[in-house]
Amino acid sequence: MARYPGGVAGFEGAIADDIVARKWRILATESAFVDESELETAYRQRSEKTAIEYVLVRSADQQTDIALTDADVRAWYDAHPDDYLRDTARKIRYVVLSRQEQLANVEITDGDIQAFYDENRDAYSHPAQRRARHILLKVDPEAGPDGDATVRAEAEATIKRLLAGTDFAEIARAISQDPGSRTTGGDLGWFARGRMVPEFEEAVFSNPPGTLIPTPVKTAFGYHVIRVEDERAEGVAPIDDVRDDIRRQLAARKAQELLSEQADRIAARVETADQIAAVAAEEGLEVIEATVRPGASMPDLAPSPEFRDTVHGMETGTVRGPLGDARALAIVAVDEIVPASVAPLAEVETEVRTAVLNQRGREAAVAAAERALARGGDLEKAAKALGSEVLESGDLAPG
Repeated sequence: MARYPGGVAGFEGAIADDIVARKWRILATESAFVDESELETAYRQRSEKTAIEYVLVRSADQQTDIALTDADVRAWYDAHPDDYLRDTARKIRYVVLSRQEQLANVEITDGDIQAFYDENRDAYSHPAQRRARHILLKVDPEAGPDGDATVRAEAEATIKRLLAGTDFAEIARAISQDPGSRTTGGDLGWFARGRMVPEFEEAVFSNPPGTLIPTPVKTAFGYHVIRVEDERAEGVAPIDDVRDDIRRQLAARKAQELLSEQADRIAARVETADQIAAVAAEEGLEVIEATVRPGASMPDLAPSPEFRDTVHGMETGTVRGPLGDARALAIVAVDEIVPASVAPLAEVETEVRTAVLNQRGREAAVAAAERALARGGDLEKAAKALGSEVLESGDLAPG
């Protein structure tokens, strides 16, 4: 004991820890057991397979009466109230504060751009790059050697036209089958190794800028007519190349900051739902009224999960905000909680009419299948009577 860390007290403490750990293991596992039915289910899911043959009788293919009377609609609606239950809703009023509107108040100086560029130079570093144009002529994989030869000959003829002085961009816009670069005259912009398929990349990086590659380059996409436009060594993109991008980033960031400041200031003035209209009028903001349910869309907003959760947890008369998404913030007041209920027929009449017609289609499909089976007696004959075919499922496992 004298040599044990902590002596007798340390030894007893370690034993006590072991006992507690063992008791926790027992407590956590004593209710965990696997019965025979679970074993059988697991075995079946891993081992048991079946397959079926079937004939599909589509509801949409049946001729049904699509005329519906008001009585038909009302009867279905009355018989299926659970299909038209609406979750608890909240009648709310809210004001929207847009980040886009704040952009007009943002000023980004050249000094701001330079400072951001200096702080984030690593983000603008790049490996060695090339810039190229191409004209793609696709090869039909089912065309065979003759089809391949025809496309290659067209690509060679295109190269001859370019060597004779025809404008590359003009031909690319006219005949290239690459929709991504066709509208830009075949321009692919700057790219480094690893961005293009190997054959294309090798051709571009093995030829100097200004070269019209004299033979078509074959890839999985087809034949490419390529001109290497320019190159730039590994390094950091010049600030002038990224100036506009930095300006947009900084403007968006500052607009968000201004938006948050405005929203916090206005939210501090609105303590109860009764105050939102007066404060909005003083701030020159429109008050929007809506009845919202979980999952429903909202005018002028693309609510985040946090927004939805917050709003649907609010009580009558309360105010929350700012809430919103990346584009806007909102300050929300709840005027009334509307209990869950069956939606009025006028609100769901289109859904009801669709349900009635779908049911008619299902009933007609079942009737057609029963008639075909009764006449034929087996699956093959039933399929023939229906003008259909027997389908096979392949192997199926439980679940």
